[in-house]
Amino acid sequence: MKTIKMIFKGMLLYITILVTMIFMMGVDSIYDQGYFFYGIMLVAALIFVCYKTISKEELEVLTLYKYLNDSDEELK
Repeated sequence: MKTIKMIFKGMLLYITILVTMIFMMGVDSIYDQGYFFYGIMLVAALIFVCYKTISKEELEVLTLYKYLNDSDEELK
């Protein structure tokens, strides 16, 4: 059950990152079409849900912090 929750939290995190980046890249055309405030609310809601559901330890696991940290002495 714990691994299923971690998979869903990872999906939430990476979908939030993807939606935020797509919104940031297309903000000028989104603003022209009138969907700017809806987009801001969507991104804010996704970030809030990530903030409330993912703990710091889970975030380190999901972002592969252990393997990508250059100052880690154990891997050198």
